[in-house]
Amino acid sequence: MSRIPKVQVAAQTFKNGEIHNWYRIVLGFSDHLVADLIAEFKLRAGDRVLDPFSGSSTTAVECKKLGIDCWAVDANPSSCFAGKVKTTWTSAAGDLLAYAFLAAEHYEAMRKNKTLLKSDPTYRYIRESGMLERAWISGKRLLDVVAVKKAIQEINAPRTIQRALELGLMHEFVHRASNVRFGPELYCGKARNGVNVLDDFLARITRMEDDLEAARKCSPGQAHVIWGDARTLSRKALGAPASGFDAVITSPPYPTEHDYTRNSRLELAFLENVIDRNTLQTIKKKMIRSHTKGIYSSDSDEKEVAHLSRIQRLVQRIERKAAKKKYGFARLYGKVTKEYFGGMRRHFRSLFSLLKPGARCAYVVGDQASYFRVRIPTASILGDIAVAEGFNVLEIRIWRKRWATTTQKFMNEHILLLRKPNSRPGRIRNSRAREAR
Repeated sequence: MSRIPKVQVAAQTFKNGEIHNWYRIVLGFSDHLVADLIAEFKLRAGDRVLDPFSGSSTTAVECKKLGIDCWAVDANPSSCFAGKVKTTWTSAAGDLLAYAFLAAEHYEAMRKNKTLLKSDPTYRYIRESGMLERAWISGKRLLDVVAVKKAIQEINAPRTIQRALELGLMHEFVHRASNVRFGPELYCGKARNGVNVLDDFLARITRMEDDLEAARKCSPGQAHVIWGDARTLSRKALGAPASGFDAVITSPPYPTEHDYTRNSRLELAFLENVIDRNTLQTIKKKMIRSHTKGIYSSDSDEKEVAHLSRIQRLVQRIERKAAKKKYGFARLYGKVTKEYFGGMRRHFRSLFSLLKPGARCAYVVGDQASYFRVRIPTASILGDIAVAEGFNVLEIRIWRKRWATTTQKFMNEHILLLRKPNSRPGRIRNSRAREAR
């Protein structure tokens, strides 16, 4: 089997950042990884790709640039918002920047109206949730951000333009105006010097306008971005092609303590997707269970892997160590592990019928040792589960090594390569699947 060509850039460095850089997440993968997989899978313009854990829509954007149609699914509405904006290139040349300057004309009037700004759902949630008190952002800069947001709403721009302006502002809100840093977990650092929210917003929109000018020169594929649960994929909910998808290129979460809603909490507040505990919980419940703060009493995905001995042995090791600990979250580590792999089994099951016979899939996942340093070989176990749901494992390939702060060791991140067979003779059909049970 041919391998992805070696590149001279770091694994997560973007080679061609146009559009991609409008919004990125720290745990995402790179454009050149997607481009290399597209080349390896011999995908062409008009083919159809699914990314069921789309994050910042790197797969969808790269497919669109190459004329390939892509369906992107994510449980985080802020990711879906960013993906929709990043895959909409229909505005006329110059319109985006013109509307940005029009919004700027309304900024001063908005900034003076503190009563209006402090009644905004974004401001209220950030204040009431304690993010102001914990210095995620200063009160002054938050008012600046909300004033630009209100100014954008005031100009009544076409919907696609408004969303693009909001994405540009959201980027500056998180990466310039706020004090948050990512390493990869979110933490608060010192306030940045030289930040002017309005000027930074206009500079960001100028770069976005330049990117759109370049993007309009290609023959783009279609992109469909859907807010959904990857465990319950269906043709109807996705509006998926009747003939099936040609490939999957994706990077799901893996069992560790990354709370994806915490890392995107400012975005979720900015978009008013999260305004209280209930709205946050609604989003978390759509997600694969991969951390202890996303576990609920009603969860039952663990039943899907109750008879898979390899997972049960792994969980027993974790739970033996947890029994010696007094802090509460430690006792959920085994539960998270079972819920994660059970949820991924549901994902593979719902995915199978959506693929063409012979379709290939690439899953970028990392090994973990966050739970008492018990190593979880994520790609290998997912391979076993995928086989149990009818897939063939083609290869488990090391993509990169990353430094794990928990263990102070390098951990492997893999590409799990799967293939849907041309026929499906039965439910469990080979020694590897039987061994997994």
